[in-house]
Amino acid sequence: MTEDSLQFGYTTVEAAALTGMTRGRIQYLAEKRLVTPVARPGGRRRYYSFQNLVELRAISHLIEGDDHASIAKVRKVVDALRQITDRPLLTCTLLVKDGEVLWADLSQDGETALIDILRGFQTVLVAVNLATVEAEVRRAAGIAGVAVPQPIAA
Repeated sequence: MTEDSLQFGYTTVEAAALTGMTRGRIQYLAEKRLVTPVARPGGRRRYYSFQNLVELRAISHLIEGDDHASIAKVRKVVDALRQITDRPLLTCTLLVKDGEVLWADLSQDGETALIDILRGFQTVLVAVNLATVEAEVRRAAGIAGVAVPQPIAA
């Protein structure tokens, strides 16, 4: 990778090396507007931002994963996400199983909205981060002067 990569973006060759996709697949996805390359001033070549690289890799996971999503399905997912949220796609968490694609909208208060991207169905779950709960118990024990065991090594 060159200094130009950081300033202008990554060439298709560099994007292929970093994402594990072929140049042809990357160019095809750009033509289908699943990713939008950045333009280098005065040039005709496509350049990809780091965010583009993350999006390409995510698309690769969807296409080549256990469910082998089609380009058409990936297109629907990307379009739906762009309609649902204005957050960058690289901040989204997708759950894929048996043809279903769920977007997990993680909130700061521990609630998680699961949205079925292709059907528009939404449900809310409460996610419990056990590491956070453990820290809360340890903090409370420290305040109360109660001994607790050492943390379990990860």
